[in-house]
Amino acid sequence: MAIKSVLVGLISEEHAPSEQVFAYGLDFAAHFKAHLTVGFCVPKIEINVTLPIAPVRGLVSGANSEREERAKSLADRYLKSAQLAGVTARSRLLHAGYVTARDQLVRAARVNDLTILQGSDGALSLEKDLAEECLFNSGRPIIAVPPDWSRRVALKKITVAWDGSAKAARAVGDAMLLLAAAEEVVVVCVSGDKPDKTIIPGTEIAEHLSRHCRSVALKEIAATNGDIGGALAKQCEAEGADLLVMGGYGHNRFREMILGGVTQSMLVHGPVPVFMAA
Repeated sequence: MAIKSVLVGLISEEHAPSEQVFAYGLDFAAHFKAHLTVGFCVPKIEINVTLPIAPVRGLVSGANSEREERAKSLADRYLKSAQLAGVTARSRLLHAGYVTARDQLVRAARVNDLTILQGSDGALSLEKDLAEECLFNSGRPIIAVPPDWSRRVALKKITVAWDGSAKAARAVGDAMLLLAAAEEVVVVCVSGDKPDKTIIPGTEIAEHLSRHCRSVALKEIAATNGDIGGALAKQCEAEGADLLVMGGYGHNRFREMILGGVTQSMLVHGPVPVFMAA
């Protein structure tokens, strides 16, 4: 997959979105000489239209206007940064009720090669919801970037989380351009507390990747108490990975929402940018 169009999706409310996430998206677009679209989801504060209290309605209208103006100012600044970096760019302000604005951003993601989003800083945050909607409803891969990520786009060392599922295979296929360019790809298979030494999982995908990539290593790691997300996070940190590639949701999505899961863990606690496909 060639990367010619990159969308950075940001939520702008009273507080500005992470500068680091935009910087990562700009750097990514510059790296691949891609067009950059910066999409601002600017949720409107909505009240019952029949509410008779005029002062309340005035306060809400003023707050919405401030949100919109803040997003416009931020968009102008980001576009100037893109111009200085030699990246062609445009911005889109989606100022509507959150669900409407979110769905508009998802539709924008469908006509881009890749969407870069802010990783969540909380399990119930709008950032997490936006990332999930783009992942499952855009038909395109996403990269969730930790809000405090400060490293440039290097993509020298990429970790692949492999469980043999169709979603993992989809993620590997969608990320092949990045994997082929990496100096080293580490395929990680997560076992239980006591790995089975008679079986070497991931051998076939490692062999497949060796035909595309410069250097491929295969590792099996243990997930203490079934904490696969934690095991992957520790592995990425120990290896100094620039990116983690994984499939989104290995189980029923409703079950994951209630009980938690690897995708939830990586969206909220991912230590590195996470490339996901579903």
